[in-house]
Amino acid sequence: MIELNNLGMSYALESGKLNVLKGVEVFIGDGETIAIVGPSGSGKTTLIITAVWF
Repeated sequence: MIELNNLGMSYALESGKLNVLKGVEVFIGDGETIAIVGPSGSGKTTLIITAVWF
């Protein structure tokens, strides 16, 4: 089982903070297979990396 609650990721910029993920909620049950799809630059890799880090 994987559960993510209120997952977020931001980058610090000189002009302020850039939120790239905000308030993401995910539940993947045991034995479930999922696909993360979307256009280039939509945050797929950021979502996976952030979920694995924390």
